Amino acid sequence: MKRIFLSEIEILFNDLNQGLKERYHEKMPNFETRYRNVLESSLVVPFEEFGGKAFYESLPEKLAIIFYLLIKNHAFRDGNKRMALATLLFFLANNNKWLRAEEDELYDFILWVTESKPQNKNYVLADIEKFIIEHLVSYHH
Repeated sequence: MKRIFLSEIEILFNDLNQGLKERYHEKMPNFETRYRNVLESSLVVPFEEFGGKAFYESLPEKLAIIFYLLIKNHAFRDGNKRMALATLLFFLANNNKWLRAEEDELYDFILWVTESKPQNKNYVLADIEKFIIEHLVSYHH
């Protein structure tokens, strides 16, 4: 399983930001204004181990926690939901997978995760994982 690195997220962020600027005349703050260590820890958590055993073993589990953390921990001053989705899709593509879901369904799901209560984290993670599994397809680029 391929990891995701800060340098890749920076490129993804800048590409997304450029697309927003060109298409919608909207711009997110520069990548350098992110809350350091919040983004970095969000990228490390899915791959943490203890005693040689991964806390998050499967691809859907890793995707669920990174998606959740990017939305809930607010690593960026603006665009956290967009970056969570872009990161999720990038991570999937790097692992030859994709999500087959309608745009409205993704939008509603992202809002649901955003509005979820922190005390429900385990339930939300389980639902994110279930959503990913139900919509996961193979992808070859």
